[in-house]
Amino acid sequence: MQPFSAIVIDDEKSSRSVIKQILQLYIPSVHYAGEASNVLEGIKLIKELKPDLVFLDIEMPEHNGFYLFEKLDNIDFHVIFTTAYAQYALKAFEVAAVDYLLKPIQIEDVEKAVARIQKPKVIDDYKQKLETLLVNNQLSEPKRIAINSVSGCVFLDLEDIQYIEADGSYCNIYTKTHDMITYSKRLKELEKILCGNVLLRCHRSFIININEVKALVKKEGGAVQMKDDKLIPISTDKKDELMQQFMKL
Repeated sequence: MQPFSAIVIDDEKSSRSVIKQILQLYIPSVHYAGEASNVLEGIKLIKELKPDLVFLDIEMPEHNGFYLFEKLDNIDFHVIFTTAYAQYALKAFEVAAVDYLLKPIQIEDVEKAVARIQKPKVIDDYKQKLETLLVNNQLSEPKRIAINSVSGCVFLDLEDIQYIEADGSYCNIYTKTHDMITYSKRLKELEKILCGNVLLRCHRSFIININEVKALVKKEGGAVQMKDDKLIPISTDKKDELMQQFMKL
């Protein structure tokens, strides 16, 4: 693959950092040329650097990602959308984006999207992917999450998560190896993008990995005992959903 340059336009610093580290660690053929925190800054950066590829977020303050196409007369670069929302897929196809990646961004998805740029039948492959997104309105539960922690970007397999605990505007992620990683997102945001068959919200302050539950405990309305013996409360409105998942194990 011929080397080319890329920039990221995203209002979340953590998202910019994740893409930067994925490119630098796993896709060295792509030069990370710069980043912007909003569309107007991004437009200036595009005119200055003339990148070959733009990773573009959609939901941003003041102007969303599609505003960029309204302000630029000539789109002579590839665009990969990065967003937490599947409903923009059709509009992304209309502006001929190369790919549409749902957050949390996965290493293999970025690798495939970048490789797709130089492959034939890009639009046909992309159209098929968009049709799948539009029918399901979501992707299956991701297998990996990229976390921009205090010490740097950590790539964590979801099956290695034991439970996640809310901590104000942050979350503390506890792993099977008893490590704790602080993530700069609220639990509600993580629930939207992570919860599925394995990770489930059991309480306003907790998400658990049901494969890491050792026992159900009848205590103060109900709780689960994790394999590390941590007791985590269960909200009344979550009991039925949890029991249905436990019965599938």
